[in-house]
Amino acid sequence: MKVVMLLGRSSGGIAGHVAEIGADLRQQGVIRSYGAGVNQGKILGVFVQETATDVMMRARRYAPIDRAGSEFLDRAAERDVPIVAAGIFNSGLFARDAPSALDTFDHQPVPRPLLEKPRLAVRLCESFGVRLPAATLHRLHRLSWRAVQRATFPEHPTL
Repeated sequence: MKVVMLLGRSSGGIAGHVAEIGADLRQQGVIRSYGAGVNQGKILGVFVQETATDVMMRARRYAPIDRAGSEFLDRAAERDVPIVAAGIFNSGLFARDAPSALDTFDHQPVPRPLLEKPRLAVRLCESFGVRLPAATLHRLHRLSWRAVQRATFPEHPTL
């Protein structure tokens, strides 16, 4: 097995246990990498800072209008821990050229005050000839690809 990821809404009290098991399995050669993935930047920051994790997954955050968790990304960069960016379209809001009140954000109807932010992002993108979904993908392209590359294809560093 190449990668084992702890996934969940919150892994607050078990980071140390997961790290211990992951490090042990990695040392035995059972797995190549281990990490955690949740949608809460604070626990991922703790996990990055206090464990020898190989890869992290950040779900639904650091999208064009949502910078929550940026300190987690800084900690990961300091330790050279790659990030898998998951759900960057945040359940639909950034997946279209023209976000509408029918879209969702965090799996809920978009609150009306929040809807103006992606509409502003669309206008900004259009001024540069870029579509909102492309801009959303571009922001995290290097982090995501690097994580997939290092965790899945370590023998091919140029992939």
